[in-house]
Amino acid sequence: MAKSQKKGLQFTLFLALAAGILFLVFGEENNANYISYIEFNEAVQNEEIESVTIETDRVEFQKYNDEQLYYTDNPEYEGFKEKLLLAGVQVTNNQTAEDPLMYVLDILFYVIFLVAVWIGSKKLIEANRNNFKVIRHTGTRFSDIAGMDQLKHEMTYAVDILKNPGKYKQMGIRPTKGIILEGPPGN
Repeated sequence: MAKSQKKGLQFTLFLALAAGILFLVFGEENNANYISYIEFNEAVQNEEIESVTIETDRVEFQKYNDEQLYYTDNPEYEGFKEKLLLAGVQVTNNQTAEDPLMYVLDILFYVIFLVAVWIGSKKLIEANRNNFKVIRHTGTRFSDIAGMDQLKHEMTYAVDILKNPGKYKQMGIRPTKGIILEGPPGN
């Protein structure tokens, strides 16, 4: 997949995710009318309430012979449901611990966090891998270097030992394991 196609796909997924979140936040069409708790309590005492749905933050209810949906604040006291049941009201308890949007946002946070950790670790590994480069053919020969004839002779001898270890083993010379060069960089 080409780089521009990947970016286009990522942008499209981002837009779809943003649209989904906006729909969850603003998409709920609620045409209920607010009534104060005092008015709600009077309607319960006058037996005007047919059914009640208790939500986490509010109480939705419907009056007899009225199609309109109403809501009021949830008083959240212990005997509230019992009071409604004794008044002959149908009660549905729809209290949730958290809003579903919070679950979506939590999952989204963890996904973004894990993707960021994955991308960061991948870049860190690539950075460490690219620190060391092996240069096999530079095109520079010993004959290109002026001076240091003794050093060039010793280096040629060490390279020959590394290339032909059998020849030097017959002569009793132990092959070298490597060469340590000392000096400032560039020498």
